[in-house]
Amino acid sequence: MIPRFAPLLATLFLATPALAQETVHLRGEILSIEDSTISIETTGAQTYDVEMAENFMVMVYRQIAPEDVGPGDFLSIPSRQEDGEKVAISINVFPETMRGTGEGERAWDLTEDSLMTNATVGEVESASDGRVLNVEYDGTEERVIVPEGTPITSFGPDPDRQLQAGDQAILFVQQAEDGTPTANLAGVSADGSLPPV
Repeated sequence: MIPRFAPLLATLFLATPALAQETVHLRGEILSIEDSTISIETTGAQTYDVEMAENFMVMVYRQIAPEDVGPGDFLSIPSRQEDGEKVAISINVFPETMRGTGEGERAWDLTEDSLMTNATVGEVESASDGRVLNVEYDGTEERVIVPEGTPITSFGPDPDRQLQAGDQAILFVQQAEDGTPTANLAGVSADGSLPPV
């Protein structure tokens, strides 16, 4: 099946040639799934059709408490800069089987000028309004401010969870060799909300 809105999504890849080898993140509501085609309406009110990869997998995010995050945990941390400090938008704990995945820091698209840091927790400090995580990746050490109320989750693959219409989801989309936008991964929250990544 040819995605109805593939030309729209293709513009995300064609705007910069390098994007053809990178991942585009589509966040929003799953409208329908027909055969291997997912239709999603994004938070920006755009509708796209995306093909499922043969190895398509669903990750489930579950809320946890701040004290459940500690030294040695490997984290996915979307963040923004405020007054020279890195401030977490959310904290997401990788399963042990995925330790080291994407270690490092890169530009992210959750908010304007956001970053994604995948790193290991070292020392955890208390702060007047939350906590401070000292994290390490690729020999680099950084401080991350985690304000009180920051979403904190653990996540992992759930082979029994099927993506379905009505889900609030994030799709991780790449361009297949034939140019078709293809998702090999979706993230959903156990509580039905949009995952905070």
